[in-house]
Order: sequence, then structure tokens, then C-alpha cells
Amino acid sequence: MALYQMATFLVDVGFQGQDAGALRQARNWFEDVFRPFRVLVTAKREQTGTRCFGELPKDHTEVLLRERTTSQPLMWVTRRGKVLDVGLHILERAGSDLLSFFERAEELISNYVVTHLQRHLWIHAAALYKNSSLVLLIAPSGMGKTTLSLALLDRGYVLATDDVTLFDLEMGQLMPFPRCPRIRGNALGALRNSGFHLLERATLRGRYVVLPARHLHLAPIDCPVRGVHVFFLTREHAGVSAGVQPLTLSETIRLLAKQSNVLAQDPQLEFITTMLRHASVYRLDLGAFDDTLERIMEVTPQ
Repeated sequence: MALYQMATFLVDVGFQGQDAGALRQARNWFEDVFRPFRVLVTAKREQTGTRCFGELPKDHTEVLLRERTTSQPLMWVTRRGKVLDVGLHILERAGSDLLSFFERAEELISNYVVTHLQRHLWIHAAALYKNSSLVLLIAPSGMGKTTLSLALLDRGYVLATDDVTLFDLEMGQLMPFPRCPRIRGNALGALRNSGFHLLERATLRGRYVVLPARHLHLAPIDCPVRGVHVFFLTREHAGVSAGVQPLTLSETIRLLAKQSNVLAQDPQLEFITTMLRHASVYRLDLGAFDDTLERIMEVTPQ
């Protein structure tokens, strides 16, 4: 069962001192950003000075975010079977401040899901799929995984995840984690210069890119995949042209340990060794965006 089918997100959005427009904005934002996760959004507007939702639910509830000065809960999650009930108490916020709060909430919810999955191996990587071949872009945040992933959509790939790749060790499957990609810096300009006009195909919610379903791969992928191309993104040779260098299995495991929980979830390295048996693994030194994209396309199936 795909990850997005394992939990329904029930998001209660409570407002103090907000108008109906802000309430609609919250509903639309969550419905768009969490659409692949089967989100069900309810929204309540509370009168100024009253407490939203009364007391917090007591069963399996964890507060993820509190107001700095009063320690009032602003965000909490309650697990009820396959339903992840997310409560948000939004104080009077407007414009960019409200959007920043939403982005923080999305990040906390996604991290909560990843860290509470049992028997799942995660890798800090983007995963894309095309013609039964899998591309993994492994790197910490801020290295350009998302922008490269979006560019690969224009080359016929579909996106399983742009940030964290999950493997169900019991089922032997890659589980899509379909967060909306979050762009940084001059990502739109880089994509436009490469010939991909993203906003003609997608919608922006702040920094989040809401992709149409045709660009997403939401079904589990059975492992091992015959054609796997793994790229560890680096900036070790900044200022020079992008280049790829093949890596051995031992080099791959050493680098992978820094960007995953493989040693905790797969200490005998049985799953990951099987996964990499048919893989081509490279260190990709990042250069100019178009140059980097060209290096990826040179060694992956067309």
C-alpha cells in the first residue's frame, strides 16, 4: 500500500481574529499542498479571545509547535489508526507571516511522518521514474535536488519524491512520498533558461510547486529495480564544469551512511546491497545548471 494511502490527514485549522478570506486561503493551501496524501481539511473560525478546540485530545497526541512567549500549542498531531489528525491554532497573522507558518507546519508534518514509520529505510534523496528506470539524486538540503528534479520532468520523468526517498523493508518497495516540491532562490529562472516553463504546468503556493498528477508517480515501486542511476551531488570542485565520476560499492555505502538511516535499519546491508546490484553510481560535481543537467542525461536512459 502506497504511503499516501497509509494515512489520511485530517487538518483542523482554527483562527482567531481572521476573516473569511484568510480561512479560504488556509483551506486551499492545505488541500493543494497535501492533495497526494488524501488530506481532508476542516476549518473553524473562533472569536478573538476564546480558546480553539478546548483541551487537546489526550490519546497519542504530540505537540509539535508552541507559541514562543506563552507556550500555547500552535500545532499538534493525534494518531487514530490510519488517520493522522493535525491540529493548527493560527493566531492573527497576515500575508507572508501566515504563509511562513504554513510552510513550517508542512515541514513538521512531513518530518513527523518519516520519523514515525516503522521498518522504513530513508535516504535524503530525490527519486524519479521513467520507463522502469529509477534516478536517485542524493544530497543534503540546499544542493539543488528539487530544481534538477523539476527539470527532469521536462525530460519525461515522473516524480516520486523530491527530498526524502523511503523504502519499505518488509514489502521490498520504494514508497512514494509526494510532498510538493519547495523551490529556492533562482530555481524558476534556471528552469526557464533550460527551456522548462514550470508555471505553464504547475501552480505555486508560496514556495511550494503544486504539480498535476501526470508528473507524479504515486504507486509503490518493486525493488530491486533493474535500471538504477544514483548521483551523489557535491560542490567539491566549485567553479569548474560539471562532471561525473563512477563510484564503487564500498564508496557508495560510505557516502550513503551520511545521508540515510541505512546502518540503523539495514545493519547487514542486505537490502541496500541488493538494491544497488544493478545500479550505476556516480559522484556528480555540480557546475552550471544546464551543464549539470546535461551530465545526468548523458548517463541515464533516454
